[in-house]
Amino acid sequence: MEQWDTDQLTVFTRAFLIHLAPLLFHVLDIASNQVNLIQSYQNKPKKFIYIWSVVSFPLVGLVFELLYPETEETSKLLGVSREVFLMRNKVISLFVLMLTFLVLYLLILRRAYIRRTTSSKEM
Repeated sequence: MEQWDTDQLTVFTRAFLIHLAPLLFHVLDIASNQVNLIQSYQNKPKKFIYIWSVVSFPLVGLVFELLYPETEETSKLLGVSREVFLMRNKVISLFVLMLTFLVLYLLILRRAYIRRTTSSKEM
């Protein structure tokens, strides 16, 4: 905040828009398209569903790290070393990965698997 010469409200608003707004839009997307998502996952093998949902988030992070070079902001951190900052960033990313997988499993994957097994038993 001190480096940008902005007030606290601007920083919180920016952080909300960058980090929490996408989460809200994903929740809206899942709520409005849940039936279609469940149907699309029903046709996939169970192993593919689990592997893809666990691998896709770190894969996007890897592509981001390969395509976007280090910024000046990570080399001039105040109050924390670059290594500590990057380690905390990885821990937060791991937590987000586990949280997103849990949400995906509870709202989509579990229901898709249950519907697939009940529809195969009916046949």
